[in-house]
Amino acid sequence: MQSPETDPAPEILDTEISLTEMRRAVGLLFRAGDVVEVRVPKAGRQRTISGYFSDFEQLAQAVARLDRNRWPGIYWTINPVTPALEARSQGKLKAFAETTTSDADILCRRWLPVDLDPKRPSGISSSDAEHERALELADRIRSELVTSGWPSAVYADSGNGAHLLYRVDLPNTPETTDLLKRCLRALSARYSTEEVVVDETTFNASRIFKAYGTTSRKGDDTSERPHRASRIVEAPEDPSVVPRELLDALAAEVAIEPASQARVYTMPPRPDSSRFDLEGFLAKHGVRFRGAQSYQGGRKLILEECPWDPSHRAPDAAVFESADGRLGFRCLHNSCRHLGWRDFRKFFEPDYGEADREWVPESGTQERGREASGFYGAPVAIPWPAPIGVEGHYGLAGEFVRLVEPHTEADPNWLLILFLVYAGNVIGRNAFVWAGGDRHHTNLFAVGVGPTSAGRKGSAQGPVEMFFRGADETWLKSNQSGLASGEGLIWAVRDPIFKRERTKKRGQDAEFQEVCVDEGVADKRLLVKQSEFFGALQVMRREGNTLSVVLRDAWDRDFLASMTKNSPGRSTNPHISIIGNITKEELLRGMLSNEADNGLANRFLWACSRRSKCLPEGGRMWTVDFVDLQRSFQRVCYNANNLEAVSRDANAADLWGHNIMPDVGAYRELTKDQFGLYGAVVARGAAQVLRLSLIYALLDCAAEIRWEHLVAALEVWRYCQDSAKHIFGDALGDPTADEILRALRGCTAGMTRTEVGAIFDRNKSSTEVGRALSVLANAGLARFAREKTAGRPVERWFAVWKEVSPEGAGA
Repeated sequence: MQSPETDPAPEILDTEISLTEMRRAVGLLFRAGDVVEVRVPKAGRQRTISGYFSDFEQLAQAVARLDRNRWPGIYWTINPVTPALEARSQGKLKAFAETTTSDADILCRRWLPVDLDPKRPSGISSSDAEHERALELADRIRSELVTSGWPSAVYADSGNGAHLLYRVDLPNTPETTDLLKRCLRALSARYSTEEVVVDETTFNASRIFKAYGTTSRKGDDTSERPHRASRIVEAPEDPSVVPRELLDALAAEVAIEPASQARVYTMPPRPDSSRFDLEGFLAKHGVRFRGAQSYQGGRKLILEECPWDPSHRAPDAAVFESADGRLGFRCLHNSCRHLGWRDFRKFFEPDYGEADREWVPESGTQERGREASGFYGAPVAIPWPAPIGVEGHYGLAGEFVRLVEPHTEADPNWLLILFLVYAGNVIGRNAFVWAGGDRHHTNLFAVGVGPTSAGRKGSAQGPVEMFFRGADETWLKSNQSGLASGEGLIWAVRDPIFKRERTKKRGQDAEFQEVCVDEGVADKRLLVKQSEFFGALQVMRREGNTLSVVLRDAWDRDFLASMTKNSPGRSTNPHISIIGNITKEELLRGMLSNEADNGLANRFLWACSRRSKCLPEGGRMWTVDFVDLQRSFQRVCYNANNLEAVSRDANAADLWGHNIMPDVGAYRELTKDQFGLYGAVVARGAAQVLRLSLIYALLDCAAEIRWEHLVAALEVWRYCQDSAKHIFGDALGDPTADEILRALRGCTAGMTRTEVGAIFDRNKSSTEVGRALSVLANAGLARFAREKTAGRPVERWFAVWKEVSPEGAGA
């Protein structure tokens, strides 16, 4: 094993090579004084990362730093940006970027970018053969264009395909856009094959292109479809401008289709009385979208991401509704341009045919509405959370998962979270991070939620325990099973117990002295494994049981004690971590609403877990060599024992947020109010992220929480937050309100207060029904309208279909 003090790590060497390539690319593509936007459009929990640079060394360093964090794709603008935009994020990267460069922000057109993309399923890297075919086609195109009088292009390897960048000198006008659009269509008509296509959609002025020197990371890095570094293969020192007459000649080969003839709508017209509930359909299937906009006499709803390829982010994909009710779908990316509304509908409903089964059913009773629609009476389906991205698999924790994942059926997401929980417990209580006046240490509580046996929640513990057993043998004594009572938990980490005893010698007055009757527990680290967490929930139901109270204190206090008269146990600086397993059904049945209200639930990380693969003969875990990784972890523990308060560095502080800009940053996002049971269980997100980022920093032997540590923590929290959304849905934790909501969703015609009361066979008072309806209205889940009658007006209540987002209601 190389010594980090004397030998350069391979990652450092790779970074230097990449940085050299980035500097070369910057020198070729940009001119002194240019402002360039760097962007990561698919940045997980950080949504979009963006920064503006006029200092090219800062630009190269920023791109290199992003690449070290293993983002799937890192891009930059290739045409010069209006200098004023630099004020958005001058010389630095900013997460949660809400505004990026638009076509109107481009000063002029400097490049005609030609993107050659191998045909393959979306979301994966190209194979070596596919990659080679794209490079071969690029060679052919540039050779043939040179013979036609075109100057040499900047020839680049994108990592999955090939790029040709031709220097142009054109104003940023609609006429230029039309010219370049026709040039790309002509090149596609000439050269696109069944295997490699010329992307016709790269004509817009603000188009972002691969930042050369970075690695393309689509899908998993496999031997058949590896991740590859992008690079400039060949380029002239000073690229010549393509003469305008050559561009015109190429564009003349095709005629552009008038916008009015573009195929957008694919469904036949519908009568106005039977409009398709477009927003309801999107909400039902968890499709995130923005508010409706006017479009060609109808309306357009921009999707946050294309369902076929999540890297196609807003505003590139949208659904449409014409004035007469016809529906359409369009994604501007080349790989999706052939897809229409029927494809979009079948993506979510594979059995959908030509019949108009999606029409809103006729008004009627609650039961009739349920039977007719199969939609309004069903609960909102929250999708299974997307897996933890590469940013969460950072450092030593990610290395561990990559080592053991091929040899276990366990969910790799749960495997990673378990490793972080175990590591946080073994590291101990020395290091901490401040949050206001509170110290946050590395102890975590986590529960895996999934099917009883098929979820493979318990099988994830084996490899994790195998690793830590070899890393710290003394810690093994800190493992215990079962949660029975608060007093029992305190006893497992108790301080020495002293008792005053009376002593008397002959001829002397009686004296008292402190006598140690129990030596206590010296090592305050305790990892409690509750294989059936439902049992712990049942224990908490018992009258007088203190487990819930003590668990809350164990998560965030430095002292534990019980008020029980006959319980002498006390604990100072306990370091308790909890792991458990439960099914979704047991959790919903056993979770008392007051356990969410009193803050116990939000002290846990809830993580969905299911079997990742089928290994009939089992894995070959005994072949995994942990030695180097265990030695690294021993250095981690040594380093952590010499640390106390750990703070964020400047980049991490910018990502987290500052008091002077309270509406910007991760902290603001983490502390947004959420509704219902889901909102209650994710309410402690900021504190959970602090602890996770501290663990990532300590695993990196760092004295500060750096940007990459915070990014990793946010991605793990994103998975836990999405898991909570999947588990708890939009339930309010209010039995009366939840029952009324189910009924309202089953009756599209709405229900009067009298009909709502009938749901409970008149066993709920009008006051209780009114209270529950107010809860639903305040949560934005129900609304009412007043109807005129011959007598007193009647209130009719309807369910409101909110936008469904794994990141939280209304996010």
